[in-house]
Amino acid sequence: MRVILLGTAGLLLLLFLGARWVPLDPIERRPGGRLSGTASEAPADWAALIAPRTKVWVQTQPWYGIPHSVTTVSFALDGDLYVPCARCGTKRWPRHVARQPEVVVKVGDRLYECRAVRVEDPATLRRLLGERLQEVDDLWVFRMDPRD
Repeated sequence: MRVILLGTAGLLLLLFLGARWVPLDPIERRPGGRLSGTASEAPADWAALIAPRTKVWVQTQPWYGIPHSVTTVSFALDGDLYVPCARCGTKRWPRHVARQPEVVVKVGDRLYECRAVRVEDPATLRRLLGERLQEVDDLWVFRMDPRD
């Protein structure tokens, strides 16, 4: 019985370490784990990388230690990168960001370390989203600032 318990514990440890360190990018609506790509310095002006609306991937750090990543869209405004989240009350990644705002953003094959800051200023939200602000329930927007 002791051998079975030790074997099971060892297997669980290997699975945990693999999930923590092996890259697994999300695919559309299926979440992933650690993002793959090349670490890069965050640009001073995100507009050079982000078209009017570009798909990006965001990796968060849940309390249990295994990275969680999602596919989402992004906007660039005044050189800053913004990531919206519709129906955030039903999603895990905004809760992870609220607890630990350090995230990794993947654009193309490049990884950028950022700090996600929720935008709550109505004027900024109107500039970003315009009429769409009223169309979606429970809409949050995060600005991706460089990490200090």
